[in-house]
Amino acid sequence: MKRILVAVMLAAGCAHAPPPPHAAIGGEPRPYRGLPSYLQHPPRDPNIDREPAAGVNEREPVVGHRALPSGERLARLHALLAAVDAHAYTIADRVGTADVRALELTLDEIAALLAPYPDLEYEVDELRALTEQIPSTPAPRLPRVRARMAELTDLIRLQLVAGA
Repeated sequence: MKRILVAVMLAAGCAHAPPPPHAAIGGEPRPYRGLPSYLQHPPRDPNIDREPAAGVNEREPVVGHRALPSGERLARLHALLAAVDAHAYTIADRVGTADVRALELTLDEIAALLAPYPDLEYEVDELRALTEQIPSTPAPRLPRVRARMAELTDLIRLQLVAGA
């Protein structure tokens, strides 16, 4: 009895006509005309009619929010910071004017590359001040100056990476 019932159900299930063939995706002859419900009545922006604040340009970037320097610029900054570290560690008891001048030129180039980053200006200014003080710094105090210069270059590196 069970076999007959199963055979009847199979025959009834297979007896209906196959569904009509659908057109391929994108091959529908008529264009799509419906809109999703969220696009039928889009919400109104309450700030559309608002006047901008006087003297504020909303299209200018906010200080501190910036993109990381592009690849070559960032690589050049890292190379210059490494050069500052090398110059700082090569300063011996007798400081030559050529060493100080090379350090000043390197810092000038770093300052030019970091011009779009006003939050790094203080570190570059302090490096410049330390460089100007090197010729008049007594020899026992030079290791502390070198250490401070290394701290400042490390701080600039960290701020470049954290600014992402």
